[in-house]
Amino acid sequence: MRTPGTPHARAGIVLLNLTDQACLLGYRENNGRTYYTVPGGEIELNESPEQTARREFTEETSLTAEKITLLATFANPQDPSLTEHLFITTAATGDFNPANDPDRALDKPDGQVWDIRWVPFARLAEIPLLPNTAKQALQSYLNL
Repeated sequence: MRTPGTPHARAGIVLLNLTDQACLLGYRENNGRTYYTVPGGEIELNESPEQTARREFTEETSLTAEKITLLATFANPQDPSLTEHLFITTAATGDFNPANDPDRALDKPDGQVWDIRWVPFARLAEIPLLPNTAKQALQSYLNL
């Protein structure tokens, strides 16, 4: 287990569907809070941010991201010891099936909800996408 304050990093990918003007995001309900996240996770030993982003994206969506582009790298505002790497892609292959992720459950026994959902670009301003720095980077890229 990581000691609090120890530097660590995570990486994730947002799939952008430019035709339908939507992006693929994680949806969470936890402890009375509802929010969205970038599909991704912790960088493992000897893994690059790109490798982590690709691995986590596939684990969470069953899709394989095609060419990915680094959109932003930033310190997480809620945890300054956490560095976040945000990638984007406009193409992925495979059959979308987030149910293959063993961590995902629509109704976990502890009352948590975790899902992967398409979110229209037009709704990005109104949804709580965490961290907010990722939301700002995504909105800036999409000129929203």
